[in-house]
Amino acid sequence: MPLPADLTSLGTLTPPVPRVVVASLATLQTRPDVLQLFELDADGVRSRLSAHGPSLYCLDDDDPRVLITARTRDDLLEAVRAFAALQQPPGLGWTELPGG
Repeated sequence: MPLPADLTSLGTLTPPVPRVVVASLATLQTRPDVLQLFELDADGVRSRLSAHGPSLYCLDDDDPRVLITARTRDDLLEAVRAFAALQQPPGLGWTELPGG
């Protein structure tokens, strides 16, 4: 979703503001376009979630993006809460989030 035109402050964020996508594993398996957006594949995401639980993936280029994902809806909600509570921006690549 684009930022509103009348938004004058981004708080501590500086442009470009990352696009945040929240999707369960089931959604990602049916949306190859989302996986392509993050340059990921379904098997790799499934393996990541099996090994580490709810996670986020950051891709930073001219169009920075953050993917928050988990196996279940409940784990996904917990992961989003954990992302919102982060005190510092996550690093590039995968970051484990509480839950699961």
